[in-house]
Amino acid sequence: MNTDAPWPDLDEAEWRVLKIQTKLHQWAIGDPHRRFDDLFNLVADPAFLTVAWDRVRGNRGARSAGVDGVAPRSIVFGKEAFLTGLRDDLKARRFTPLPVREKLIPKKILLDIAERLGRSRYFPYRSTREMFEELCVASAGGTADYRGATWERIEDEMGLFWPIPEVGHPGTPRLFEGGRFYHPDRKARFHPVAFRESAEVVDDEYPIWLTTGRVVSQYLSGTQTRRIAGLVDQYPEPLCEMHPRLAERLGVAEGDRVTVQSRRGEMTLPAHVVTTIRPDTVFIPYHWPGAQAANQLTNRAVDPASKMPEFKVAAVRIAPAGGRTPTTDARDLDLTDGHP
Repeated sequence: MNTDAPWPDLDEAEWRVLKIQTKLHQWAIGDPHRRFDDLFNLVADPAFLTVAWDRVRGNRGARSAGVDGVAPRSIVFGKEAFLTGLRDDLKARRFTPLPVREKLIPKKILLDIAERLGRSRYFPYRSTREMFEELCVASAGGTADYRGATWERIEDEMGLFWPIPEVGHPGTPRLFEGGRFYHPDRKARFHPVAFRESAEVVDDEYPIWLTTGRVVSQYLSGTQTRRIAGLVDQYPEPLCEMHPRLAERLGVAEGDRVTVQSRRGEMTLPAHVVTTIRPDTVFIPYHWPGAQAANQLTNRAVDPASKMPEFKVAAVRIAPAGGRTPTTDARDLDLTDGHP
C-alpha cells in the first residue's frame, strides 16, 4: 500500500502482510506502535532508508520500529516511465541510463514479489508500456479515465490531462470548466456539515490541546530533508511551542525540557515560548522519528467520511522534566542577508 492514502484500520481487517511502498514510514501515522503489533509480516520498499526501516524486526508482535524485510529501491524508474499526479496530467519520461541494479527498479520489485508468491502469470509485463496499456483499460469509465491516451500522444504533446474517455479526445486541462459537474443538472453541490466534537477533548486529567504540523525547513517525515545540513540547522529538533502564559503556569522558560504525555504515549523535548499560539494549546512538529516522534501522542481516530487521521487534535498534560537545551528556530531567516 501507499501511505499517502488513508491508513487502513488494522484492528477491523484481517491484515496478515503489509507492504509499504512510499517515502513515509511508521512514525508518520497516529499511535504508531499499535498499528503494527498484530501484523504477521511487514515489508518496506523505501527509496530512502529511515530509522523505522533500518533493521529487521526480530520479534513479531513486539513493539519495535523494525520490519520483517526491506526491499530497497532506486529513485530511478528505469529507461522510461509513465507518471501521473493530482494535477490531472499524464507524462512520459525517458531517463539517461544510470548504473542502477535492475532489481532496485520499483516495477521489478513488484514483479519479483509476484513471482515469489506464485502469481507471475497475472503480471506478464515485458515493458512499462504494457503496464500503461493495461492501466488505460482498467481506468475506463472512472474519473481519471486514460482510455483515449496513447504513449505516442503523451510524448508528442508533452503530456495529456485526464479524463481522456476515447481515442482522439483532446483531454481535459481543467476539470469542471464551464460549470460542468458530475450531476444530472451539471451543477455543483454544497454539503453542510454538522459540527462534531473531536474524538478526544481536554479534561481535568489532560487539560492542554496538542496540535501537530510542519516547519518550513522540513518535509513530511523528514526522510529526505533531515539529510541536508542547511535545513537541519534551521530547526534541528522538535520543540514544544507554547504561549508565555502557559509557560508561566507550568513554571518553565525557553529551552527548559518538558514531558508531554497523552493517553497513548509521552515524549520529552525543549519548550519553545512563542506568542503565536493560543495559551491553551501546544504545537509539536512531526518530522522526526522514534523518541522524537510527535505521533506517539496523537490519536489514531479518523474522520468518518474522509478517513483522514485526526492529527491536529489531541489532549495532553505537560510537566517540567528538568534540564535545559538551547533552542534553534531560524524559520524566519532572511535568505537575502542571512539575518532574522
